[in-house]
Amino acid sequence: MKAKIFSNKGMKIFCETFNCRNPAEYFIGNPEGPLMLLTNICGDCRRSIMDALIEEDRQGLFERISRLEEQDEEKRLKETHDGREFPCPHCDEVFYSPAKLGGHVKSKHKKTFEVGSEA
Repeated sequence: MKAKIFSNKGMKIFCETFNCRNPAEYFIGNPEGPLMLLTNICGDCRRSIMDALIEEDRQGLFERISRLEEQDEEKRLKETHDGREFPCPHCDEVFYSPAKLGGHVKSKHKKTFEVGSEA
C-alpha cells in the first residue's frame, strides 16, 4: 500500500520533521497501518515536503498531468461525436473527431499527405 498524507483529526501532537516541534496537523504513512509507523507533520512542513517532491519529479508530474488532460479531451470528444471513431488511413491510430484526425495526418504523415495530393 502506498503512503498517504492525511489529517490527524485534531490530535494534540507535535511535528517530527526536522525537529520543528510545531503542532502537527497531518500524518504521513498508511492510514490502516500501526500508529507507531506514522510520521506527524505540521502544515508548514507538509507544504515544504510537497514542494520538494514536485521539484524533484517536475517532468514526471507534467507528463502525468498531460496524459490525464489528453484522456479527458478524448472522453469529451467521444461524447461530442457520439462515440464515432475516425481511424487514420496511414497508421493504426484512432481519433474521435475529424479535426483531430486531420491534424494528425498533416503532422505525422506530412510526406504521405504531400505525395498523395500531387497524384
